[in-house]
Amino acid sequence: MAERGYDIIFTEVNAMDAVDCRVCGAPMKVRRNVLASAGFAAAWARTTSEHDEWTCSHSEEEWHQRARELVHAIEREPSRRVAALRRMDLEELLADAMA
Repeated sequence: MAERGYDIIFTEVNAMDAVDCRVCGAPMKVRRNVLASAGFAAAWARTTSEHDEWTCSHSEEEWHQRARELVHAIEREPSRRVAALRRMDLEELLADAMA
């Protein structure tokens, strides 16, 4: 399942020409002028608005979900050394997956 801010992103209509996935760096696909709720609060309030919806085509793949978990771990890691090791793991995972 895609996670907002990582492998699914909502922007204002035509605000961006291209977006890369925060997890794997691949160019994201865009659906322009989508009329929908752009988040939990908007859905709960039953409000909709037009926006562009950017999604990574790899987000449902197992390797991408593991990569997203590593990105989260790197962001939470207080130790720069441990974060650097996790970054190396992430780079290796992405290189294998994108080969």
